[in-house]
Amino acid sequence: NLNFRNKVYLRKDGKDFIRLCVHVDDCCATYTTKRLFDWLMDELDKEGWELSPSADKNRFLSMEIVRLPDGAVGLHQAGYIKEIIAEFNMDKANPQVPPHDSGKKHTKADEPKTEMEKEAMSSIPFRRAVGMLRYLADGTRPEICTSLGVLSQFQANPGMVHWKGIKRIIRYLRGTPRHGLVWGRETEGIPHCTCCTFADASWADWVDDRTSRSGYV
Repeated sequence: NLNFRNKVYLRKDGKDFIRLCVHVDDCCATYTTKRLFDWLMDELDKEGWELSPSADKNRFLSMEIVRLPDGAVGLHQAGYIKEIIAEFNMDKANPQVPPHDSGKKHTKADEPKTEMEKEAMSSIPFRRAVGMLRYLADGTRPEICTSLGVLSQFQANPGMVHWKGIKRIIRYLRGTPRHGLVWGRETEGIPHCTCCTFADASWADWVDDRTSRSGYV
């Protein structure tokens, strides 16, 4: 019997295996032989599962898998970025680098104060943009985490300056849609190991309350 309460289902047959990753109603199967894949499809059919095969077998949860010429494996979300750009009508926006303005520190002083300013912001989908970008940052684009994290703090009462910051991130993504993560490639100057961590911290630089911040990748 197949048990889908676990996130990963694995079946071994000698040296061969098939692994099924399950997320809500999406599944991704990886296998060493098609014989096991056919077996899995038969088992799912017997138990009454209705499956709709993906048109792109290298895409899962909006993440696209690319096998690179040097043997490395790349992961990007170019299709999802295209959806974000269309969602916020930025198809013709000029690309911008980097995703943040290094000379700008976002603060509560930029929040709307007058009724006119609040009315102007009421129709802007700030929270939806933050949510869509957060999924992207958590998936394949960690370089936007800092910019997005700062702007996310103003979701309760975002101002036009904060919204411009969000749009800058989207402009950056428009110019770098296929950037993502790469596994299995040796790069000069970078330790080739299972996990490589970078960390940094500030000292009382948050304008609103003078707190310190730290982060790691």
